[in-house]
Amino acid sequence: MELEHWRKDAKQLLHSFRARESEALQRAHEVLGKRAHERFQLGDAQHVVAVEHGYRSWPQLKHALEHAEPDRPVERIGLQPVSFYEERARELIAASAERSDGAIRRVRAHVPRLGDFAGGVLDLSDADLVIAREYGFGTWRELVRTVERVLVQHEDQREGTAEVRAALEAISRGDVVRLAELLDAHPELSGRCHNGAWATLLEAVAQPDVVGERLGTALGVQPAVIELLISRSDDLDGPLGLAACFNRSELVAMLLHAGANPAPDPRRGLTPLEAALYHGSVAAAELLVRHAISPLALWSAAALGRLDLMETMVDSDGNPLPAATAHRPNLSDVGWPPAPPQDDDRQAILDEALAYAAINGRDHAIEWLLDRGADVDGRPYLNVTPLHFAVQFGRASTVRLLLARGADPDIRDDIRQGMPLGWAEYQGRDQIARLLDPGRSETITDTGLAYRAGEPVRLWVRRRERRLTVTDTGVALAQAGRPAGWRAVAERLAREFDVNVSGTGAVWLPVVAVGPPIQAVEKRIAEASLTFYHELLELATE
Repeated sequence: MELEHWRKDAKQLLHSFRARESEALQRAHEVLGKRAHERFQLGDAQHVVAVEHGYRSWPQLKHALEHAEPDRPVERIGLQPVSFYEERARELIAASAERSDGAIRRVRAHVPRLGDFAGGVLDLSDADLVIAREYGFGTWRELVRTVERVLVQHEDQREGTAEVRAALEAISRGDVVRLAELLDAHPELSGRCHNGAWATLLEAVAQPDVVGERLGTALGVQPAVIELLISRSDDLDGPLGLAACFNRSELVAMLLHAGANPAPDPRRGLTPLEAALYHGSVAAAELLVRHAISPLALWSAAALGRLDLMETMVDSDGNPLPAATAHRPNLSDVGWPPAPPQDDDRQAILDEALAYAAINGRDHAIEWLLDRGADVDGRPYLNVTPLHFAVQFGRASTVRLLLARGADPDIRDDIRQGMPLGWAEYQGRDQIARLLDPGRSETITDTGLAYRAGEPVRLWVRRRERRLTVTDTGVALAQAGRPAGWRAVAERLAREFDVNVSGTGAVWLPVVAVGPPIQAVEKRIAEASLTFYHELLELATE
């Protein structure tokens, strides 16, 4: 933000205070206490604004803004209520009391007046500010206001207006004539017409499951429909970013051909290439790099497998040059939990590049980095190892390589407290799970139930020493035809039956030797799977 923005904020605060508006009175009282009611001039308002942003005074805030690089404009909130962020703040207070290194780094990075914080008691207001900054906001007040607004907008327009639904139906059918009629009758459909994960019709098409189900790289609709939407749209860059994120490479190609910007300034926000590399969207990334690489750094070159570029970013001893550290990546920009600020040392830069090479399955880049000192178990982000990342994105060859180079499969991350094998089981990646645990066994149980005639409900029981996993492997979802909206049904089923439903639709539960009898778990999973199937059939007929 520029200094003029904060000057206007302070003037507005002064005006609102003098008008006795409740929010302004509260803001002033929280910072100044009783003094706010004795006198409140522009300097006082500026002081309140400075403190709300973590500074000791207005001159300190002014100096920081005049000498700092501008923050990238991001808002990392999802659809969680304010209580979610309040809990994150309480967790930070507890971690600070324990003098956690990560908590100390977070506070120092986001509360300027606490630049020498060494752990211990942390005020709630300071913890709130850290959380707000980590989620892309200047103050806690801004985060709360935005979260409440987004939740209301989402609930008011969860499925879209009648006109939006009609347009999506025409897109799905490939009915260009009907879509053109709707666009003519309702010009707002050519711009921002929806609140939620997407805002425009082109962005809806860029999603993998709005006008189709898990479309992957395929376009999923008639090209003439896309050409019509492109001709009526004044924003191709937003759809390009989403298409790159979800690896919708055919749509990426059409948007690039139509003039979407493949390489915006990374200082102004997330670039399409970053979105692709964060999500392991290799096909989309390959199209984007034909135009430009934005941003260009060691991590992005490694994620692209570009050894030629990587060679130019280190010296003869393998030490990263300044160009290697430009525009450091941040997975929280795409929905992962915020992490402590990155270290700037040689090891952190190499390990970071290794992580993104693993996400994108760039085995040659992994070998190159390991040979130059990257740690095969390096954890630059919330204790997630390259092996975790390779599992998450289904890179079987990368898993083999990392294991061959000595990766430790028993490290637990700080997100799920899970080992790579647990991540593989949750994702339903059986081939990778066998690589991680060659000695595990599997049996199939016939439960006596049936989805329909000739289609029995069978369960797979996977054993590893004293641990077992009982799962339907996603058969219920497959048998029901994967209807749109199945994830909402899965979430409700998980709560009602107290089971897990994986991202691939598998109903499952872990069991240990000292836990409940295996037969009781098998019965619960079988009944949940059968209920899931029938509810999905009902969903498909709605």
